[in-house]
Amino acid sequence: MRLLQQIRTLQDFGFELEETRPFVECLRSGHPAGDSCPASVAVYRRKLGELDTLIGELSAVPAARAGAR
Repeated sequence: MRLLQQIRTLQDFGFELEETRPFVECLRSGHPAGDSCPASVAVYRRKLGELDTLIGELSAVPAARAGAR
């Protein structure tokens, strides 16, 4: 049940199914939380980097629109 809940939560936050694998493996290895293993933390960091990039791109849109007028 915990594994399925972890996968669903991560997918709700935009993680692809393959990206959930480190969290599932962490739980299966006996850790109380799927995000307490280095591989899981690496996925979090990569995802945060993707979000930072997207935020930067979206932040530039109003400036680009203002310059186009």
